[in-house]
Amino acid sequence: MNISNVQLVYANSADQLLQEAWFIEQWRILFQRCAYATACQTPGFVKSWYEEYREHWTPLIAYVRNSQGELDGVFFLAYNPQNQNLTHVGDRQAEYHVWLALADQEQRFLSAVWSELTQNFVFSKLTFNYLPEVALGERLKQVPNIRHRTIIRRRKRPLLQIDEQIIQQSFAKKSNKSRFNRLKKLGNLEFRRITDPDELEQVFDELIDFYDFRQGAVHNSIPFRRDPHKRNFYRKLFALVPSQVHLTVSYLDQKPIAALWASVSGTWLNLSMIMHSPLLAEHSVGKLHIMQLSRSLIDENLEVLDITPGDAPWKDRFASTHDEVMNAFIYRTIWLRLVDDAKHMLKQTVKRVLLPLGIQAQDLEQISHMKPTALKRHFSRWVNDSQELRVYRFDRQSIENFQRHAHISCNSLSHLLSIAIDSTWQTNNNFLSKALIRLESDEQVFTMQIDDRIVGYAWAAWHQTQWPVIELNQNFNLPPASVVLHDCSFHSAYANDKLCLTMISHLLHEIFTDTQIQSVYFFLPIEAQAVIQCLEKMGFQYQGSMYRQVSFGMEQTGFRHP
Repeated sequence: MNISNVQLVYANSADQLLQEAWFIEQWRILFQRCAYATACQTPGFVKSWYEEYREHWTPLIAYVRNSQGELDGVFFLAYNPQNQNLTHVGDRQAEYHVWLALADQEQRFLSAVWSELTQNFVFSKLTFNYLPEVALGERLKQVPNIRHRTIIRRRKRPLLQIDEQIIQQSFAKKSNKSRFNRLKKLGNLEFRRITDPDELEQVFDELIDFYDFRQGAVHNSIPFRRDPHKRNFYRKLFALVPSQVHLTVSYLDQKPIAALWASVSGTWLNLSMIMHSPLLAEHSVGKLHIMQLSRSLIDENLEVLDITPGDAPWKDRFASTHDEVMNAFIYRTIWLRLVDDAKHMLKQTVKRVLLPLGIQAQDLEQISHMKPTALKRHFSRWVNDSQELRVYRFDRQSIENFQRHAHISCNSLSHLLSIAIDSTWQTNNNFLSKALIRLESDEQVFTMQIDDRIVGYAWAAWHQTQWPVIELNQNFNLPPASVVLHDCSFHSAYANDKLCLTMISHLLHEIFTDTQIQSVYFFLPIEAQAVIQCLEKMGFQYQGSMYRQVSFGMEQTGFRHP
């Protein structure tokens, strides 16, 4: 093989190649001969992704054939001519980025492909997230025209070995037995693998809400809602190659409560998404689902659950062992490599300095992205700031005094996600983070929807005897059998007395349906004058105000009686 034998096919030519029977057959043979190949390099994955993401990414395929017409190497890429980005097929939807090539042809193939790419396309770098084996990164750095342009970084990969004895021991633990028993008391618990596209459609939107909500809360990212192609891509993949997609769902009384979407790569199962309800956090439904999955994999002759690279603590808790994979970056010029490497080293140095001081990496990330106006606002609050939270009380009355309203929902994740992505709400970045903490603490959120838009919400915490007001560094003691209402807000375009009264009436109806509840306490910032006026109209009694004052970093807190 020599460089001139490498073929680059792009756009419509790539589409035509993917229809050629000889190419598909040779592709399958080469795939079988590559020990490192994953589900992200299969025909089903590649075709599904190219088709769904054609609006943003144009197919680009590099391949070489030997004198017998057999494929010696193939590399599935994609190019965006608008922003001049080059990526592996699948981009963020592909957990593992890698070429396919025969071992004795690999270096020459990669060298030839790189030369052709740099001659024919403008781009700054090619990123591999992740190379599935450490050895691949080392071999990449041996390619003559690539080695000095390449950065390799090792990443820990947690793995769960499918060992029947260890899995049975986990199920036999008293704590895990107790978790399953408590959950079963709530209803009929069922675990099963889904293979029917119709059943997927019945549960997919709810699973997406689980996934987007947790990703938004933990990583400030809402993948399915930010990417309009993502849902349809997974649907296509599920329908086209059901043998490669592994979707399992836990049901409670026929309602999905947890799921895991994975891809099959030989005897390995590569995790793509884990999804579980925050409303059942106390029952650890995500953990119980993975336990049931691991037991089911014994019968499917799968050997490893690849939990995939990442620093999330839950991954290490499930792992029985670890290995390493590679992040690889190939830069068009050595200068670009040096600049990126220097930025990375600076960032790592700053982290090492700040972590001992108690400043977390995510805090630094938030500060680095703050606009000058936001930094000025934070400094102003340090110099001089005051907050006041007014407390109102309402004692038990008959539920007949109030009305339920059909357009108010309880614990709707899709409604919370709608608020989070609607910029006109002016919600802050940790809106979903707070919501996750509250839901996992057994609070409830009530949301009002009008004309397909969420126009108001309020939070309720039941059977409280002490309410921690974190932002004021104070606690408020309550009588037994009390409910706390707080963080009530209405969209500025819809706020009016009628909506406010409707929401509060609904809340009181729901609260006093519980015959044990005697009192309702409503905590409101003094700025929420519209809601405060509604409370006073309905007979809520002002109990006093909690306050916090800051002057040049010095804090004073207290309580003002009426």
